[in-house]
Amino acid sequence: MKWKIAGILLFGLLFWGCATSRYKEAEESLNRKDYDQAIRNYIEMLQPKIRNGKRFILYDREAVTGIGVAYWHQKSYQSAAKIFEKILEKDPTHGKALFFLAMCQEALDHEAEAIETYKKYVTLEEDDPYRYFMFGRLDWVKQLHVNRELQKALQEEDIQLFNEFPESSVAVAYFLNLSDNPEWDPLQKGLAELLARDLSYIPNLVVVGRPLLNAMMLELGLNPMTVREVEAQQRIARLLGVRYLVSGSYLITDNLKMTLDAEIIAAENNTVVSSMNFDGNIARFFKIEKELALRISDFFGIFMTDQQRNNLLKIPTEDMAAFLSYCRGLDALDQNNFVIAQDYFHQAMKYDGDFIEARDYMVNPAIWEVTHSYNQMRVSYEVRQMVETTAKGRARLVFMPPPDLVSPYNRLQWMGLQQTGQVLPGNNSRKHFIEASFSSAPIIPYMLSQPPVPPELP
Repeated sequence: MKWKIAGILLFGLLFWGCATSRYKEAEESLNRKDYDQAIRNYIEMLQPKIRNGKRFILYDREAVTGIGVAYWHQKSYQSAAKIFEKILEKDPTHGKALFFLAMCQEALDHEAEAIETYKKYVTLEEDDPYRYFMFGRLDWVKQLHVNRELQKALQEEDIQLFNEFPESSVAVAYFLNLSDNPEWDPLQKGLAELLARDLSYIPNLVVVGRPLLNAMMLELGLNPMTVREVEAQQRIARLLGVRYLVSGSYLITDNLKMTLDAEIIAAENNTVVSSMNFDGNIARFFKIEKELALRISDFFGIFMTDQQRNNLLKIPTEDMAAFLSYCRGLDALDQNNFVIAQDYFHQAMKYDGDFIEARDYMVNPAIWEVTHSYNQMRVSYEVRQMVETTAKGRARLVFMPPPDLVSPYNRLQWMGLQQTGQVLPGNNSRKHFIEASFSSAPIIPYMLSQPPVPPELP
């Protein structure tokens, strides 16, 4: 009996070793851009057979995914997408398949579908690196979408008519801080973000999100004070394609008493069609915001299901310090300073570990830089360099370059990083570097600290 068990274990080890070797061969072929050979390697792992005139193959998720990635690199996007969709029918939370399906949709100019696929990052486990690659790429695609919409709106501004916009359409302008204390300034943007997100749960209500509004304000040179001017409000509504604007202000006293005023403005003739006032302690801030969202829902007369109403009433955090840090993080993001934004989101999580919105933004800056690129091929290459699949089929990060060496992309920097990240086998090895990167022993893949800046010449 012992000999049988030993034989089974030995066979399992040999089989696993062969499978691992075949994986490496296929990955080497991908890195050499020999995609046909990579596909052949992956197909061999599926062990195709013909029985009674029918073809049978083993289902190896990683091998099938590899075939899809190879097709993607050959720009056979439709074929690759079909492969990823088949994988996701069996495993809806396979991060690599989700990521590359969205990349296929991007390449096919199916932007809306790509955005919806990237949004599924929330279904992935927190230890799955593709969760963060998908979130980073989602932000990038949204930025491209916002920029296109902005330029289109500016070009067509003179021919836009309010009666052509959806009847139930609204944008939330930044609120104005009337307090003497600038520490409450972050709520100007944070309150608008929170309110717009809650309004998005209302069915059949078109809500313009913060990214497009922020890009529009930057383009027009507006701030929370000047956005309240009549001409500015009408122009913003026309450019955003909405009939109504929500605008308001808040005052927080030294004893933490709060007054919030809000108005719903019909932009076409700039008339206030509804006004609301709320008073209370700052501790009621989040409940007041929910009351405001419900009052806006009542104005449009839209029925909500219990589930939609519960989603709207869900409070992301009740910790004001956490929310203020989150708001500062949003502002840093709008200024394209992701590293500083990360500090604020980490602070928010320290105050409230259950603050999901802040946690979603806690992405390593290197991943953020990698996913924010026009060049999809480069994105794929860098992602594959940073991730490996374990013997149990789980993805994990294995290569994390310092963010200052990732962007802008530089081949010499990557070569230097990979050389410090590998130990070439044997003495005076002459192996090709790609081959060595698979067969060598990995070490900590970080560069030494950067040299000091030389002094300025007198």
